[in-house]
Amino acid sequence: MDPCRGAAWAVAWLASLALCAAAAERKDGQQPPAAPVALKVLTWNIQYGSDRGADPNGWPERQGLLRAALERERPAVLCVQEALAAQLEFLDRCLPGHAREGAGRDDGKTKGEHCAVYWDGARFERLDGGTFWLSEAPEAPGRAWGEQYNRICTWVRLKDKPSGRVLRVFNTHLPLAPEAREKAARLVVKRLKGGAPGEPLILAGDFNSGPGSPAWKAFAEAGLVNTEKSAGKEPGTATYHKMGIGLVCLDAIFASDAWEVREHRVVSGALKGAYPSDHFGVAAVLEWKEPSKTAPEGRASPPPPPKPPDP
Repeated sequence: MDPCRGAAWAVAWLASLALCAAAAERKDGQQPPAAPVALKVLTWNIQYGSDRGADPNGWPERQGLLRAALERERPAVLCVQEALAAQLEFLDRCLPGHAREGAGRDDGKTKGEHCAVYWDGARFERLDGGTFWLSEAPEAPGRAWGEQYNRICTWVRLKDKPSGRVLRVFNTHLPLAPEAREKAARLVVKRLKGGAPGEPLILAGDFNSGPGSPAWKAFAEAGLVNTEKSAGKEPGTATYHKMGIGLVCLDAIFASDAWEVREHRVVSGALKGAYPSDHFGVAAVLEWKEPSKTAPEGRASPPPPPKPPDP
């Protein structure tokens, strides 16, 4: 090869890389956002805080344990089930930097249990959200399919400020009755699919069922994977317990394939032999997967090196 022609080829390739770097800058002249930090998600059925006086582990005794557990875990996203209005007010004080979404299942406002979603307000911007009922009339309080209680799902659409990416989080507490539970799971899946295609999804909750159940199969068919499985563990670690003795798996976090699962843990929150709830919490650490080879809209992919001239 002629040295001069080879040098010209190299200069041309470097110039093309420079053009791509310029195209990758945002219109306001700023560089694209840096890769986001890991996202810690925690789901917890915190046990209905009625404190009827007969429960030796009532809410007044448990709330300090829950606070201590949250201070240790420091989740970016927290999903809670069975939470009454007074318990949410307590959590608001425990998580002063977090915002929340959710409505009471009995009146769509504050009455009854909530499936609330909390998120770090410094990191996320709320774009949309709401609560729907697991029934044939999802937009209004009610029950269906023979279930004894109203059941709900709360969702929120968030913008991750460090990365500019958007995700949706769903939090639910499925029915006890098997037929109602399967139909409710199908309704949740329908709502999951109703958003923007490819938008990263997180589904958390107390599913009143475990691996192999029709509800979990419905989530798998929708492309969601249990984070316990994604973390390389055998799914089904007990989350419902009696004084620390695990009985059955009811609680989990599911994620779409937009996420890498870096960690999965069952969180007891035990302190001096006492527990925050009759359920253990479930925590997962997620990271965005690397972008595909196809460049995002508005950004240029680095060109392949031009074919060098024949010698």
